[in-house]
Amino acid sequence: VIGHDDDGGQVSLEVSSDGGLSWFNLMNHPLTAAADEQLVSVDLTPFATADTQIRFRVSAATSSSDPGKIGIDDIDVAVSGIQQIGTILILASGGNLFHVVYWFAGCYGLGALIYLAASLRFFPMKSLIPAYASSVVKENWRFASKMASISILAIIHNNAEKLLVSKWLPIGMFGYYGFAYGAVSKAGLMTSAISQAAFPSLSKLFKAGNRTALLDQYKKLQDLICFITVPVFAAIPFASVPLFTFLFDAETARRLLLPTTFLSVGFYMNGTLSLPFQFSLAAGKPEISVRTNIYALFIVIPFTIFFIRLWGLTGAGLSWAFFNLFS
Repeated sequence: VIGHDDDGGQVSLEVSSDGGLSWFNLMNHPLTAAADEQLVSVDLTPFATADTQIRFRVSAATSSSDPGKIGIDDIDVAVSGIQQIGTILILASGGNLFHVVYWFAGCYGLGALIYLAASLRFFPMKSLIPAYASSVVKENWRFASKMASISILAIIHNNAEKLLVSKWLPIGMFGYYGFAYGAVSKAGLMTSAISQAAFPSLSKLFKAGNRTALLDQYKKLQDLICFITVPVFAAIPFASVPLFTFLFDAETARRLLLPTTFLSVGFYMNGTLSLPFQFSLAAGKPEISVRTNIYALFIVIPFTIFFIRLWGLTGAGLSWAFFNLFS
């Protein structure tokens, strides 16, 4: 596992198969301030001999006075070596797969005990025993309960119009609407992916208190989401007529045109709300979304009932657009 260095530099891995007379460079891995810890694997099989040696070189950045340093987890190295040697002996003596599994489990347990013993050299035993901290429980309960509320309310709002359509309209109409809803919703996968990928970065910037960089990144990503999806959702109503005519018939395609148009508008607005939602979570404020969805229960749901009663499938699509407009 290779970490990062705010001053830059690099880690080099070299191998010798002749006892150190000559060395071959296998890897040069840069160290940057922006990099997180990374798991790096290097194949040493071509150099496996009785005289094989490996060495690491750490090069500091030219602007740094620190000559560089590297740490080796000798506990992990030792346990891994014991594990491999034991596996070879078990298989050589006729052991089966279960014997190997038991040996692996024993090695992992041994490693945990060794780490515990090593930790006791630096920390008192009391600090290594799990304890109840009411402040931690309360904080996690606060966040988890609000996230659970968001999930429950999202289920209600995402399925309210479909439930009403299934009760008040012929089952065939419900099937057509469900197909159109599912097809249009796929266009929102891109906005969801962008906003979810941005969450770790937004959280890191918020925790660091870097307000300027946080707002700059938020504005750039929000502009990207808002503009890049416009042509996609704008094209859906035009593409729906020939598609639904091919899949169903011309009359069904005509009936689904307005609902599909409203669904496209609704999912576009829903996509523009995805990054603000992730931003509120990064800032530790899930109650913003909870409050909005609770208000929507008393404002949007009555309009959803009215729209579907009055306009059928068109009203169902309109209710989805209205919910995202309210949000």
